[in-house]
Amino acid sequence: MERSVTIRTPESIAFHYELAGLGSRFLAVAIDFFIQLVLMFGTVIATGYALQGINRFLSSIHLKSSQADSVIAAGAIVIFFIIFFGYFIAFEAWWNGQTPGKRAI
Repeated sequence: MERSVTIRTPESIAFHYELAGLGSRFLAVAIDFFIQLVLMFGTVIATGYALQGINRFLSSIHLKSSQADSVIAAGAIVIFFIIFFGYFIAFEAWWNGQTPGKRAI
């Protein structure tokens, strides 16, 4: 199987690209997944430290503690969703199709 691609433009300029293999793609995704885990873990720690202030704020707007816990859990789920799905969308858009894992490999 051919591991490279040559593209010839109308101006007779040839571009030669090396195709990524299964191993390098796996390592890139593993690096990206590790970065996502670190971001999620950081979110959990930051939420834990800020929990007291968040509970005070929510009680000041007259929410019960069970409602406050539900709001905090919903916020964490939204943040996790943004990290898990928005990570790839953001980097693919901002770095011309490269995530940090792809760039590293």
